[in-house]
Amino acid sequence: MDWLRQAPEPLSRAQLSLETVEGFALVETFRWNEIVKKWTIHFQVSLPELDADNPLGTTDWYLTVDEAYPLGRIDIYPAKINGLTDTYPHQCYNAEGNPDLPWRAGNICANTQAKIIGRHGYDVEPYTAEDRLLWHCQRSIEWIRCASRGDLVLPGEPFELPHTPPSCESSEIFRISEGAIAASPWSNTSVTSGRARVFNLKTNDKKWFVELLMGSKKEELVHIPWGQEISRRRGQSWEGAWVRLQAMPAVKPYRLPETWGELKQAISEQGESLRGILSSVTKHLRDGENHFILIGFPIPEVLEGPPTITHWIVLALPALSSGYSYANGFRANEQGYFEYDMRTRFQSDKQLVYMPTENWHPDQIQNRGRFQEGLRTARVALIGCGALGAPIAEMLVRGGVHQMTLFDCERIEIGNLTRHTLSMDDIGEGKAARLAQRLNSLNPHVEVASVPLNVTITNEDTSQRLLEHDLIIDCTASDELLHVLAGIAFPHDVHFFSISIGFRAKRMFCFHAKDESFPVDEFMPEMLEWIEAEQNKFKGEAFPREGIGCYHPVFPARCDDMWLWASIAVKAIAKGIDSSPSEPVLHVYEHNEDEEGPVSIRRAIEVSAYE
Repeated sequence: MDWLRQAPEPLSRAQLSLETVEGFALVETFRWNEIVKKWTIHFQVSLPELDADNPLGTTDWYLTVDEAYPLGRIDIYPAKINGLTDTYPHQCYNAEGNPDLPWRAGNICANTQAKIIGRHGYDVEPYTAEDRLLWHCQRSIEWIRCASRGDLVLPGEPFELPHTPPSCESSEIFRISEGAIAASPWSNTSVTSGRARVFNLKTNDKKWFVELLMGSKKEELVHIPWGQEISRRRGQSWEGAWVRLQAMPAVKPYRLPETWGELKQAISEQGESLRGILSSVTKHLRDGENHFILIGFPIPEVLEGPPTITHWIVLALPALSSGYSYANGFRANEQGYFEYDMRTRFQSDKQLVYMPTENWHPDQIQNRGRFQEGLRTARVALIGCGALGAPIAEMLVRGGVHQMTLFDCERIEIGNLTRHTLSMDDIGEGKAARLAQRLNSLNPHVEVASVPLNVTITNEDTSQRLLEHDLIIDCTASDELLHVLAGIAFPHDVHFFSISIGFRAKRMFCFHAKDESFPVDEFMPEMLEWIEAEQNKFKGEAFPREGIGCYHPVFPARCDDMWLWASIAVKAIAKGIDSSPSEPVLHVYEHNEDEEGPVSIRRAIEVSAYE
């Protein structure tokens, strides 16, 4: 039988190392648990320095280990008998959990980076059989000791939101775009509650996007714009309510309310009334349908630091009473309906239903890395959506650029796919349109438009479209285009970047100017020297052709070459936007690859043929 399975030798050795741990007592040795498919031990922690009536003085715990030990997960849970029942920081919501397991659901974060635990020398997790289990048990004891003192999180450490009660979660997800308090529209209004409107997607009716927060008279207070792709897939609208609190509604030690009664108590501790809030925001929701309420409150970046952002949680509102459903002793009016709701829908023991929220503000979703504000807010026109222009456009959008127009009249062919970011689904379609569609799907805030035309002297429409932008990126390697750009008088200074690749993708040329028109007379002489040097080097060399017969030769370069140069080009653009050179400048980058393997990129200073 499974419970008679013998623990693997690494676990048996690890268990021996626990005998010397102060305050640790093994209650039950390793056993296999078939429900969770893990090895488990039952242990007790005693902290004699705590008072006898302290619930953390003597506590029981279960530790679960993957079969792959010393690799795999190690988790530590309070026991259902003589274990913790409260929820603390650095702990999952400590619900009762699976009725067939002897432990609760509140897995503690023993491997947290919290300084209060790490300072005791347990900060680097080992992965040897003898040491890893010991490390987790030592950390768990220190976690309990810190919990007893209330210093699991210290001032200056990252602020942590409590987990949502898992039994209360809904399948609906709300997405909001909330930026820093310093730049928030909330600073312009004293209104603290009102009506809200969200919408879902045609392709997923469980995902809701918050678009409008209004006052009680439906006056617009906060409008949240979403990008082109989300707007295109917009489905149905749904109305609800919102309220802003002074602080997070919490139940000590550290969890969110689980019932309407707990929420009432948490709000009353802020000097507010849940009854008053519900009375003011539910009047317009008596239509027999379910609704929601957004609850916002300021949170800091670090514990005890200043508030930096408004965080939102969402609760489901039950269908409110109407018609003949009103409280005894009242009439069939708003007061009667509300009293009936308070006695039935919002009873103190009624469980809350949380709808998970995600903050999709650019500050949040791009915190892994994004461009500086000057580039992110630029209105970008990219001309030429080929093997170089496509990856440049994608990197710009992923890096936070929100407005872009693509110009290209060509269609995707099968040969393009060796170096392009598009796919077989796009063959025969316009490069600009399909690339715009892809880019719009990469960022919930981006607006990428496409113009399936070349920028020419005779096409006034494209010239007019260009005037709307302040960053022009040319990826066509077309001299004619540069003369066209030279003939367009912009109403303000524009950043011009002309980016092209040398023979066999050994070099990249990046010309940057900031002017009211493209300085073609300064560009041509500088480029001509480099072009002549390359022509002399590759004179007479045959280029590959696409198909049989008199087809145009194709430019020989692999996708890794093109994407490498696209990355360098994007870095050059980002640096150029910041530096804003007073004079036009041509940067030439050269790719060097030694026979032994090292690869490098360097700036080429003097005009020369390839080495």
